Amino acid sequence: MRLRSINLGFFLISQALSAFAGNYESLDKIREVAEQALRASHPLVLAPHTLSVEIKAGNLDHRLLLTACDKPLTPETNPARRSSRLTVKVSCQGSRPWSVYVPVTISAETEVLVANNHLPRGHIITANDLSFEVRKLKSNSRGFMHEPKMAVGKALKRPASGGDAIMRHNLTRPLVIKRGDQVTLEASAGAITVVANGVAMSNGHIGEQIKVKNTSSKRIVNARIVNQGMVRVTL
Repeated sequence: MRLRSINLGFFLISQALSAFAGNYESLDKIREVAEQALRASHPLVLAPHTLSVEIKAGNLDHRLLLTACDKPLTPETNPARRSSRLTVKVSCQGSRPWSVYVPVTISAETEVLVANNHLPRGHIITANDLSFEVRKLKSNSRGFMHEPKMAVGKALKRPASGGDAIMRHNLTRPLVIKRGDQVTLEASAGAITVVANGVAMSNGHIGEQIKVKNTSSKRIVNARIVNQGMVRVTL
């Protein structure tokens, strides 16, 4: 009889504990909601050149007891943050609201443009200078380049070794005219166009305005760069 009473006591206690546990939100579910939120919004996931993505929510303290939510859990993310370690806020907006911050790590494999060989500073990139490599990125892919047309024709601000990723911040428009260059100075007024020789007084890119000294008159004028060795003045 005593044994039966003990067994019954254990049974009632276990039932009470099960019911007690059932009143709390599953930590695994919270972690899953955080992972799904990033999978639906993070730039690494959405980038067309991404080959694969790994998203993993960190462990939550098992002592964390959050009331089971009577509404769908709501995640808030900041995918623009450039870090491999992110935080997703998961909230219950039900009758007994709460919020918890879930640490999440993200990494992705993607194809990026790299230099085939050593390229010196100022080198103007051609298609033959480039190839693709798969890289594992642990943050926002901003800065990496994925299309040759975005790099070809640009000049390197700093040298690049073979295998180095071609980064946007290391590219600039090439100088087409340098200070001291001999240029053709074209001046037009209506249907009349006059061509003269000149000397560039500063460096410049296509579309920029620089000062040019007319070789014949010695007059200095402001002229816009049309092409390599060609500037134009509108009178």
